[in-house]
Amino acid sequence: MSRWIQNRLRARLAGEAGFTLVEAIISISVLAVGMLAIAQAITFSLHSSGMARQKLGARAAIEQQMELARALNHETLVLSDVDPIPHETDTANPDYWVDFGDQTHDPDGAGPLAPEELVREPGANPALQHYQAPVVSGETTFAVYMYVTWVDNEDDGLATADVDGDTHDAKRTTVAITWTDPISGNLETSQLSALFSEGSVPYQDVQGSYNQSPSVVCPATTSTDLSYAFTADASDPDGAISAITWAIEGYGVASGWDYYGSGSTFAVDLDEEGPYRVLTSVYDDEGASADNALLNCEITAATTSNNAAGNGGPSGTVIANAGATYTNNSQVTLTLSCGACSGGSKMQFSADGSTWTTKATYTTTSLYSLPVGDGSKTIYARFWSSGKYGPWGTDTITVDTTAPNAPTGLFKFASQNQGNDKNVTFQWTLPSPVSSDSAGYRIYYRPTTSTGAYSPATCTPIVTNRCIVTGVFNKNTSYQTYLVYYDNAGNLSAASNTITV
Repeated sequence: MSRWIQNRLRARLAGEAGFTLVEAIISISVLAVGMLAIAQAITFSLHSSGMARQKLGARAAIEQQMELARALNHETLVLSDVDPIPHETDTANPDYWVDFGDQTHDPDGAGPLAPEELVREPGANPALQHYQAPVVSGETTFAVYMYVTWVDNEDDGLATADVDGDTHDAKRTTVAITWTDPISGNLETSQLSALFSEGSVPYQDVQGSYNQSPSVVCPATTSTDLSYAFTADASDPDGAISAITWAIEGYGVASGWDYYGSGSTFAVDLDEEGPYRVLTSVYDDEGASADNALLNCEITAATTSNNAAGNGGPSGTVIANAGATYTNNSQVTLTLSCGACSGGSKMQFSADGSTWTTKATYTTTSLYSLPVGDGSKTIYARFWSSGKYGPWGTDTITVDTTAPNAPTGLFKFASQNQGNDKNVTFQWTLPSPVSSDSAGYRIYYRPTTSTGAYSPATCTPIVTNRCIVTGVFNKNTSYQTYLVYYDNAGNLSAASNTITV
C-alpha cells in the first residue's frame, strides 16, 4: 500500500473529510494491480506443476513401451507394420524424422546421429507396432510412436557384412511420446532410445587383431513323417566352431511348439503337422556367434505315410455308440482307449483310412460325424505321441435312416376282461411289402380323454398279423391306439389307422 494511501487513511481516522472520487479510483486501481500479480503467480505455479506431472507421465509411458522391446529377442525386435512408415510435414510430429522413400529414421532429429534404416517385417509376430495404443494418465492422453532401426557398431573393425548382410550388427529402439499441453495448446515431446545387441559383434583381442564371426546357413534336413533330422551347415573364417544350438519353433496353424537341442546334428519328433522355423545358432572358439534367423529356414511338417501298423506310436481302440450295431444318426459317440497316451498325446479319425481329421488332444470320448448315406461304416482311429502314431483302431456300425413300411387296416380282433385289466387282441393288414430290416412292431396308446403323448406297449405275437396286449389297459377306460413297425436302428414306420378299444 502506498504512503499516500496510508496518509489519507490516517487523516480520515482523525476526523478529516472523506475520500474524493479520484482518490477512490486510484486506490482500487492499485489494489487490482496487486491482485493480478497474485493471480498470475498462482497460474504459473499450477502450469509448472501440471507440466511436471505430464513429463513424469510421459517418462513412465516411455519406460512401459521400452519394456515391450526388452521382452523380445534380437531376432523378433522388428516393426510388424504392413505399410511403410509415413513421413509427416509437421515438425512437432516424431514421424517428421522418417524418410518415406528410403524408410529411414533419424533417432536424434538434427543431432549428430545419421538416419538409420528401419527394421520392418510386415505381419511378424511377436513384434512391435510403429503406432502403439495411446496411453492415458489422468486427463492427459499420450500418443506413442516406436521405431526400430539397424545400427552398425563402428568399433567392430569390420567393413564387411556381419549380422544382417549390410554391416549392421545391432538394433536401436526409439520410443517417442507426444501430448498436448492443456494450458498453452502446444504439442510436447519426450523421447528415449536404447541399443540392443544380438551378441555376435566381434571383438578385438590383445594383439589388436579382430576375430571374425562364424557363419551359418539353413541346415540339411531329412524326415520320415513328423520325425526330422537336421545337420548344421556352419563355418568360421579364422578359427573353429565350438558350439551349436537349435530351436525349432512352430508358427501359424502350429504355433506354440518349441524344441531345443545342441550339437552339429539334431533329431526331433514334432507333435503337429504344419510350418516350422529352424533356428541354428553357432559360436566360435573366440566367443563370437551368428545364426540363420534372417534366412527364414522353414520346413512344412506332414505325415507322408499311412500305415495301419503305425510308425512306433501308441496303440488304442475305438468303439462307436457303446458297441451298437446300428444307428439312425450320422453323428456317433466314440469311446476311446489309449493306455500309453499322456497329456500331450493326440488323436485322429478317418472314414476311409486315408483322409484324417485334424489332430485333437486325446480324450476318452469324442463325437464323430459319419459319411452321409445309409450302409456299413468303418471308423478308424490313430493316436499320436512325440510325433509318432500307433496301429489303427477300428469299429464298424451300420447307418440306417430309412423307416420300415407301415401297416394298415388295424382293428380290435377280441377283448377280454381279467380283474381290472382289459386284454385286447389286435389284427391288421401287413405292410406291403414287409421291410427286410423290420425288427418288430408295437402298439401306442393313450386314454381317449387325454391330449398328451402316446405311450408304447408291447404286443405279444399270436400269428404274423395278430398280437395281444395284456396288463396295460384298464377295463373301465377307453383308449385310442395305433400300430407301428420298427427296425434295428430304431426307425419307426408311419402309424396305422387309429382305433378305440
